[in-house]
Amino acid sequence: MRRIQPLTGTGNVFWWPLWFATLAGFCCVPLALTYNSLTILLDLLGLTIVMALTTPIGRSSPFQSRYLSTGFLALIIFLLYLAKPPAVIAFVACIGVLFFCSPELSPWQRRLLVWIYMLCTVFGLVIVVVVATRSGFSKDRLFNVNGIVFSPSWILENLRRYWDEIARILPSVGRDLLWSAGPTIFMCALAVSVRRDVLLANSLMPVGLFLLVAACAGASARQRLWDGSFAAAVSGEAARFYLLLFCSLLPLWIICLIRLGSTMPCISRQQVAWIIVLLALPIISSFGSTNTVYVSALHERVLWVAGLVLLAGQIGGMLGVPWFEYSVAALISVVAAGQLFTGHFLRPYMHQPSLWHQTESIDVGFPATTLKVDPQVAQFLRYVREKLDGNGYKSGDDVFGFFNLPGVIYAIGGKEPGAPWYFGTWYHHDDTDGGKLRRVPLERRQKAWILTQADVTSFRPQFLESGIDFPDAYAKIGQTTNPTTGLEIGIWKPTARN
Repeated sequence: MRRIQPLTGTGNVFWWPLWFATLAGFCCVPLALTYNSLTILLDLLGLTIVMALTTPIGRSSPFQSRYLSTGFLALIIFLLYLAKPPAVIAFVACIGVLFFCSPELSPWQRRLLVWIYMLCTVFGLVIVVVVATRSGFSKDRLFNVNGIVFSPSWILENLRRYWDEIARILPSVGRDLLWSAGPTIFMCALAVSVRRDVLLANSLMPVGLFLLVAACAGASARQRLWDGSFAAAVSGEAARFYLLLFCSLLPLWIICLIRLGSTMPCISRQQVAWIIVLLALPIISSFGSTNTVYVSALHERVLWVAGLVLLAGQIGGMLGVPWFEYSVAALISVVAAGQLFTGHFLRPYMHQPSLWHQTESIDVGFPATTLKVDPQVAQFLRYVREKLDGNGYKSGDDVFGFFNLPGVIYAIGGKEPGAPWYFGTWYHHDDTDGGKLRRVPLERRQKAWILTQADVTSFRPQFLESGIDFPDAYAKIGQTTNPTTGLEIGIWKPTARN
């Protein structure tokens, strides 16, 4: 671990990309590969370039051209905007902090950086004011971007949703912290009360840190923090392990910085900034997403792991207990292995049975390939396909899945017009799905087959606004239950095909 510390004046910074890639491999998420997966890959590439730009670089380094590196960073920011616009704001804000704390910048460059960020903020506010005061503005409509309607009520609803998601998990996190509260309080009290000149020589330091790691390990085992199944990931429960480590280590780290930071030449403002960014970026990148806060953050848990290992390394270095860093890294590795197994083998994506129970082969997709699934899913997919085939369906036809049925549409060989996934944003008074629908040519919309999950007839006004006369212009040709979700599936044929 010492070799990958971003120490000023060394080339060791180039171990970081390899370290990030390794951690990413051991921190898989039991969720679908979506734009959130692109976000973490682009974040890792961007942070690697930022590290190269903010560290002295030798002539033989692969980043010898700072102009080229800056160009790559701008490209990554652009790609991040295309993948997930809210995440690019968080990323740009965080790299601004990293550049500001870089020893490579002179005072006038830091002042220039602050002015640039202030002007960008003012420019953004001006755009918001201009849009909000334009003709046609009302309290229910702010502006429309590709079918996504932003209004004051929409913003407030999302803020309430974020708070509800955070508040819902707090009692569970509190119960987890009961395990580590004693050792954390003991270490903090010891760090505050002992004189600075004898703090490093205190024999209780190793004992207290050992108890802290043991308490976190006990909480992980007893509270099932190693569970990375789909249900745990979607509900945010899989994030509790990392929240436990944050809350257990951060108070001690802050106290050690206050008491010992000035006497430790190895502790720089740049390293402190990196730890803060690595811990904060996954959370603040979540805001503005249609996913829950914790689901988005879990896609970027590799940054949490990196921040926690660096955090433990600084605590161990300031207290003279070098093995503390390795013990925290070992605990993270064990829990990550448990989350990897439960999330991809024991209880994989979308509540499916364990992989060893998926024994029945079926044809999926167009052109067809073979996939092994469990018998219940095989029976379900065969029923849907038989009902469609019996009414004139052909592989490659347009099929809408309302809502959250991208895998079923793919399995039956259909093509979903407009987007591969309709999330059901109408449930949250969000017209994102409507915007996707209205981009599809009207004839395709009206001739597409429809699969419904649960009763969606209450959205008839939204369907009509999108040019789809559902359910009046459709005949229900089948009904079954999705074994994965337990919800009713309706199979509908458009009368335009008769």
